[in-house]
Amino acid sequence: MIEFGGETLPALGTDYLGMQTTPEGLGDLSKLGRFRSALENGGLSTPQVDGILNDNAFDFILKQSERW
Repeated sequence: MIEFGGETLPALGTDYLGMQTTPEGLGDLSKLGRFRSALENGGLSTPQVDGILNDNAFDFILKQSERW
């Protein structure tokens, strides 16, 4: 996704309420640290990982809220 749309495109969206199944190893929000580690071990920089886990979605919502 980063190659396609740039570093500000990918964002994690998660809602554990009402989920029937979760990805293996991510049974609840307390396991998101594992996901962070996997992204970093996969070669992404800290700013890229921060973007995926929080910053990109926050920035998108903030920009859209200016239109409301």
